[in-house]
Amino acid sequence: MLFAIEEINGRQDLLPNITLGYEIYNTKGLKRGTVKGSMSLMTGGQVLVPNYVCRKGEDLVAIIGDLESSSTYLISQLIGLYHYPQISYGAMDPIFTDRVQFPHVYRTVPNQNYQHRAVVQLLRHFGWNWVGILSADDDSSERGSRDLKNLILSSGGCVEFMYTVSENKQKESVAKKILSSSAKVVIVNSDTDFLKSILVELHLKKCKKVWIFLSGLTYFALSVVPQVPEVLNGSLTFLIHKGNIPGLREFIYNYTPYNHKGDYLLKEIWMSLFFCYPRLANINGIIPALRPCSGRETVESVSTNIYDAVNFRIVYSIYTAVYIVAYCLHEMLMEKSHGIIMDPSILERPLQLWKVFYYFFISRFHFVCCLTQKMSASF
Repeated sequence: MLFAIEEINGRQDLLPNITLGYEIYNTKGLKRGTVKGSMSLMTGGQVLVPNYVCRKGEDLVAIIGDLESSSTYLISQLIGLYHYPQISYGAMDPIFTDRVQFPHVYRTVPNQNYQHRAVVQLLRHFGWNWVGILSADDDSSERGSRDLKNLILSSGGCVEFMYTVSENKQKESVAKKILSSSAKVVIVNSDTDFLKSILVELHLKKCKKVWIFLSGLTYFALSVVPQVPEVLNGSLTFLIHKGNIPGLREFIYNYTPYNHKGDYLLKEIWMSLFFCYPRLANINGIIPALRPCSGRETVESVSTNIYDAVNFRIVYSIYTAVYIVAYCLHEMLMEKSHGIIMDPSILERPLQLWKVFYYFFISRFHFVCCLTQKMSASF
């Protein structure tokens, strides 16, 4: 996102005389963090007061996020009240195609229904007619798993089981059910950490199943867990469309806490990747086990299995989302100034950007969707 914004701010043909700013909130995958981040973006202050905007001299024009469908839904319930455009870079739940319920939510990834059709074709190709499904314990995953089950049944296949994976269930119980099943193939529609412990348990029991992951992120996160790769041997996962972003890899390799001292998220990334803390970091309560960084650490030295700076998939979706915002804003300014952007002060205060976004997305956003509705299978 930072790379895209810097790239746009350096262009003369796109938003000249206007500088895009940004705020980034790390929700840590928690619903509480999602709500707090959304409220902070809307109010612009430390005190979260609904219906009050405390930021000065800045206009919030759009919100990009989130990765998961469940958190994207939460954000939409808050910011949708104020008609802010929202672009998700990972939510594939078909529910977001409902323009009545979600008039301001858009995405740069395809509808999950395309993925479900691909799964059915894959099952037919290999003659796998007897399968099981693991689902995460949230509305979006459960709804998607039910839709997939119905599609498999309507195509002539059979679903032996559909289990919901959650922290409230004993991993031994779920693992036992999978082991005792006669289904050779297990389809995974879950991204919970609880799944790791189940797979470790299955490894101990010498489980031999074919795993199909609907999320490439889930597969890659699990593949680096000790003992799990042996269980996943022969598994498949579906990946969203990737794209080439010239210059991004070098940007990431040269992006360090030492040349971007104000980036607190980068300091946290450094501690998780290298198990050290940057010497310039002002971090309270440093874990004693962490050593100071040498200053020579770079992302380039990290395995792509842990930090992929080569295959831009989710990254490409974010990059695309930022550019969509920029082009929409550019279109609005062109319309207001009769084709010539001269002075950003022509914008009315406060911005009613949602009106132009709504028109622009309805008429042109379908082209972007078509570009991203491609999937590949990774073996």
